[in-house]
Amino acid sequence: MATCLQPSGKSFPMWMNYIKIAWRNLSRNRMFSIINILGLAIGIAASLLILQYVSRELSYDNFHEKETASIACTSNASMKAIITPRCGLPAHSAWARI
Repeated sequence: MATCLQPSGKSFPMWMNYIKIAWRNLSRNRMFSIINILGLAIGIAASLLILQYVSRELSYDNFHEKETASIACTSNASMKAIITPRCGLPAHSAWARI
């Protein structure tokens, strides 16, 4: 019984044959190949960006001792040093600087 990965190195010509066949198909169907390769590249790039976004969101404030007690506040206002009251958050300090 023959296997693809033989220790004597006889599988190398088989891989070269696969590469030749793939190159012939790519050169014969250029437009179809360009569309497929471009779609594959866009799909991989999009999945990597989504993975990076999810990874960042899941790792937010993991370095704090009390990470479950942290609150993230965001605002679209201009960044000025304003002291605001806590507004009913008993677990946090009496003020926060934005």
